Amino acid sequence: MSDAREIWIALRHQAQLKGFRVLVRPMEPSAMAYCSYEPKEIVISDRLDPIEAVSRLAHEVAHLHLHADLGGPDDLQHQGIREIEAELVAYDVLQSNGIRPDDSMIRYMTSWAKTVTSQRPVELVQALADSLVVERRLLSTSVQSYVRAHLRPSASVDDLGPDGPGL
Repeated sequence: MSDAREIWIALRHQAQLKGFRVLVRPMEPSAMAYCSYEPKEIVISDRLDPIEAVSRLAHEVAHLHLHADLGGPDDLQHQGIREIEAELVAYDVLQSNGIRPDDSMIRYMTSWAKTVTSQRPVELVQALADSLVVERRLLSTSVQSYVRAHLRPSASVDDLGPDGPGL
């Protein structure tokens, strides 16, 4: 099992592999995180607790892995699908690395599902989860592998650069 700080560092590495910087900054009260493709950066709010910060970073890194190369319309339906997909991957990254995701992640997916379809939100979320099995495992495994190879037991976590909020 990994702790929030180790997962943060591994996710930051995943973002760096895609050419993105991860920054922690003050944000508006309603905002928690965003991913900007120009400049290439993920910004996480400095007011989040460690689990929330790692959760948001996992979500934004999932967008990089799933959606960075997508073109096409960015209407509400497409945005809703993309948000659910990113949250599903983030949920798995946290859970597979020993952090129990909270109910806010489920509520987030449900709220987006309601913008996409008239079917029951749980059915849409389950269908997307089923379609993303490989992607969910890939990022979760990449994070686990990075933690094992670089953060345990020989690497010093103190030497790995800027950390997330409260980490």
